[in-house]
Amino acid sequence: MEAEEADRTQRVEQDAQFLETELFEGEVRLEVKSNIGFEQVEQFKKNLRGIENLRITLDSWSEEEGIIIAVTLREPTLLGSILGHMKLVSQVYRNKKRVVVVLTSD
Repeated sequence: MEAEEADRTQRVEQDAQFLETELFEGEVRLEVKSNIGFEQVEQFKKNLRGIENLRITLDSWSEEEGIIIAVTLREPTLLGSILGHMKLVSQVYRNKKRVVVVLTSD
């Protein structure tokens, strides 16, 4: 069990390093994880709105998927790097076709 967790952690770290240099353009779906709640997610969305060339096109929640924020990038952008350096963000990684953003718990 520990070996599986260590392997998962290593994959997430490698993916985070890759996302730092990957250019994103067009629609990107962000899967947002927050243990704090609504106010933290609202602050994160406010921070997203401050990113040049980014527009929030969808903001939804479901019990199955959690919080999904779809954004459109008008030109190639280092989105993973930008997200990873945001004050509220503790981790950014890819989960299939989505970018997962874990917000800080403190």
